[in-house]
Amino acid sequence: MNSYILLAIVGVLLSPLPNATNTSEQRDAIKTLEEAVSKTNIFELPSFQMKATLEIDNAGKPLEGTYRFLWNGPEHWREEIDFPGYLELQIGGKDTVWVQRSPDVLPFRIYQVRVALGFGSVAGLDTGHYGSFVQLGLYPTDKVKKLHSRKEQGEKLTFQEIEDRSKHSFEICVNDSTGDLFRGPTYRDSDFQGIATKVFPRSLGFLDNGKIVAKVTVKELTASDQFPPNAFVPPSGLAAQPGCMNPRPYRRIKTIPPEYPQDARQMHIQGTVVLDALIGTDGSFGTHGPIGPWRHRTCRSECIPALAVFDPRAIPSALVRSYRR
Repeated sequence: MNSYILLAIVGVLLSPLPNATNTSEQRDAIKTLEEAVSKTNIFELPSFQMKATLEIDNAGKPLEGTYRFLWNGPEHWREEIDFPGYLELQIGGKDTVWVQRSPDVLPFRIYQVRVALGFGSVAGLDTGHYGSFVQLGLYPTDKVKKLHSRKEQGEKLTFQEIEDRSKHSFEICVNDSTGDLFRGPTYRDSDFQGIATKVFPRSLGFLDNGKIVAKVTVKELTASDQFPPNAFVPPSGLAAQPGCMNPRPYRRIKTIPPEYPQDARQMHIQGTVVLDALIGTDGSFGTHGPIGPWRHRTCRSECIPALAVFDPRAIPSALVRSYRR
């Protein structure tokens, strides 16, 4: 799956809040995050149906498509993406996913559509660049290091800085006025509406260099259990693979900085790095390139280690260097 390095400039810190040092403060901070995720986790509903229109940036021109998702529990779901020249179907069973794509590749912009949606069957989002509406992705050893408040997109937010056992830190943010998750400056989420006991945005967007490159407009979201016949039956001849909807994301635990190519350094070349890499069930990469020695804590499909797709946004921004004189 294609991915990329994203450098985001966040807003200015407005007012520091007390560090979450004792056990009670830790529990309260985590509870706030859990409540925010639970509000938007439509996958806690027994069943629902979603229909949406999609728009992606295609070489500077908008390209429109459609999206359909049927959910009748973790062992019965169906997802369809349809663009001119691209079709994708996923059907989920018990710890199993059937995937059919035509052509049999995953375009970069389709990956960004999934990022905009905030859920999916592949755990390709590193928690350091949090973008999920349906899970925290935290481990029992994670701790809330400190809290701080600032304004972004006109909203006052509380940012919780989480530190893992490897001393890596990342932030998860909650809107103070609504209690909803704030996914960061590279997302545009609006028009939150109710569905049964949950809320979910009807407009979701993902930005690249300040421009929306993938947009989802939800036209229908209902808690319905009326599905077409054979909706969850995979096409004949399609091979199953291990997986599930919304597995816990992988976690980076070992990083060796790649070397800047000498010829690019001499020619003062810089830019965005795009690559494909598959993280195995043991946390290693299926590649011998510059990120080959990296290791990740494996993502989980329910209780089963699952393959994940590496998101290069997990690369520390310090590794992206400019050699212009």
